[in-house]
Amino acid sequence: MGQGNILPPADAPSEVWATRDQRPGGGKNGATILGDWRQYSVGGTHSCGVRADGTASCWGANRFGQKDVPPGDFLQLAAGGEHTCGLLRDGSIQCWGKDHAGSTSPPAGTFTQIEAGWGFNCGLREDRTLACWGYDGAGQASPPAGVFTQVSVGYHHACGLRESGQAACWGRDDFGQSTVSDRSYMQISVGELHTCALQPSGQLDCWGDEHHEAPKAPMGHFSQVSAGYWHTCAVGSKGVAECWGHDGAFQASPPGGPITDVRAGFYHSCGRRPDRQLECWGWNYDIDFIRTRVEGGEPVLHGDELFSDRYQAHMCPFESLGLLYLLQDRPEEAKEHLSSALEVQSYWEYGKQIALAEILMQEGDLDKAAELLEQAQEAYAPQAAEDPAGADHAAVLLAQIRARQSEAPSPR
Repeated sequence: MGQGNILPPADAPSEVWATRDQRPGGGKNGATILGDWRQYSVGGTHSCGVRADGTASCWGANRFGQKDVPPGDFLQLAAGGEHTCGLLRDGSIQCWGKDHAGSTSPPAGTFTQIEAGWGFNCGLREDRTLACWGYDGAGQASPPAGVFTQVSVGYHHACGLRESGQAACWGRDDFGQSTVSDRSYMQISVGELHTCALQPSGQLDCWGDEHHEAPKAPMGHFSQVSAGYWHTCAVGSKGVAECWGHDGAFQASPPGGPITDVRAGFYHSCGRRPDRQLECWGWNYDIDFIRTRVEGGEPVLHGDELFSDRYQAHMCPFESLGLLYLLQDRPEEAKEHLSSALEVQSYWEYGKQIALAEILMQEGDLDKAAELLEQAQEAYAPQAAEDPAGADHAAVLLAQIRARQSEAPSPR
């Protein structure tokens, strides 16, 4: 049995993570981040925010010091992939964490808005022109001229809204993620390979790579939208969060209850409640990121058993090098590295299939678990053969399911 809906004490620090059965109002897993949050941002492996009293903090991964907020009077924090930027009250910008191609070296000047991407950032100057800095391999840090009212950045592209409400995007466009319509919008949000924008009517337009159906927005009216890595979240007309797309770490499974605005990141998302406390769900990069259920006071399955590095390195270094070689007109090297990226991604997808099947087995959903294992065996046979847990790992799990199903009493 779960422990019920238990909130952290009022004097607990903001980096207090709840477990799945402790989230008020349901939800797959998540955390209540206590505080009166005036502004917040969700990044690659960490999140940040500024409270109403002016204090600022970040939580999550800290391999490069990205959550170590320096002293200062911040108005906004922007959590990037492995770095963070902050907008100070005097309009200047300060950045810290991993310095990828100058991503932590902001330009001088006075700004009113900042956004941090995977290895680059953009800011809206006081005169409403744009400035971007950091990695510019696909032109994502080279914004167009003109006056803008908003900017949003992702992984390899960025978009902004002009005074007319029309969108302009720049950077990578291989899936049409930077190709915009001539419609007017109220808000725009950039993900990894897709973009979403909110029409004045409240309807959503999303475009780009349809992997995991991240740009396939549901029908209805919305007040705000946020595009993440392979998923998207929005606030619907009933004032609750709705998410769609990839949900391998439950990043697209928001809690119930009212949400005023939402931010989607890499494999986690956060939303702000009417009392301005934050609810975050998905991959908890800090310690054990997912505890699927609590029984007898102990988690049944720890997150470090899921999506672990035992299934090969991450695909991003291979992809980045491949794109760099393409830009240098070196097709053979590009092909080699991009092929490696696809191979690594296959190991990642296979590992997630197995991990999710194990979760479903724990929860008793044997039919769905069997379906995932059968798909893993069929789609990822080479990866299954090199599984560190055994070449017949999926087959063994499937046999366990069949045995449990055969032992189940027949319905009367």
